Amino acid sequence: EYFQSSLEHKNPEDKKGVAAELDVIGTTYADLKKDTMAVDHFNQALALRKEIGDSLGIGMSLGNLGQYYLDKQNLVQAVQYLNLSLQVATQIKDLQGMAMATQNLSRSYLLLGDHSKAVKYGEQSVQLAQQIDAAEVIKVSSEALFEAYKASGRNAEALEMYELHVRM
Repeated sequence: EYFQSSLEHKNPEDKKGVAAELDVIGTTYADLKKDTMAVDHFNQALALRKEIGDSLGIGMSLGNLGQYYLDKQNLVQAVQYLNLSLQVATQIKDLQGMAMATQNLSRSYLLLGDHSKAVKYGEQSVQLAQQIDAAEVIKVSSEALFEAYKASGRNAEALEMYELHVRM
């Protein structure tokens, strides 16, 4: 009820703002384990952002769907949405979006047991996060990369990522 009220107070002409609200509401529903409502709101946000041609927002909404499916361990769908998010972010040169998408792709591939892809995306994510000085992204990415290196038997590099993770 609160969420619906929040949307009703938004100016319907502010489609960008409404889409952002829909994504926030979707995230909240995901946290509450109301899966159907979460996906519905994420998809509404994505559709609205496509309608107004908001590329940055499209990338964010795709990333939210990817994160949602990653959290639900639906890794095939997670990878699909995260790859789309990465494509959009790359196209518009959104380094933050690229860092987040590669971070989540690394985590997804690690869970899928594809250590080479987990390393590939993990390295990209750490590099991008360092480039934009995003400490939290560096922390999470270096932890995922630590796990990927460890699983690949690359212990020296794993230790380096662990040390980076601790410094953040």
